Amino acid sequence: MRALFRSTSSAEVRELLRARVEAVFVDRIAARLTAPDARQRARVATSVLMGASVARTVFDPADLPEDDLAERLTVLLRTCLLGPVR
Repeated sequence: MRALFRSTSSAEVRELLRARVEAVFVDRIAARLTAPDARQRARVATSVLMGASVARTVFDPADLPEDDLAERLTVLLRTCLLGPVR
């Protein structure tokens, strides 16, 4: 993970990474949404997932119990993708 973050100081590597994340995650998620801001929602959701991935490598697994993490991420992603529950 450190290597990935260090490599983002290179504009060329950063652009390759951005293009790959857009193609693999953002485009696919946005295609399934009907909101006018689907692409922005997909980017936010992707950012949340990437951040959660980083957190899982940093924190002790006992600090992020699987069941609790899954439940919290579900609520968070639902809000990112569909808007607040009313």
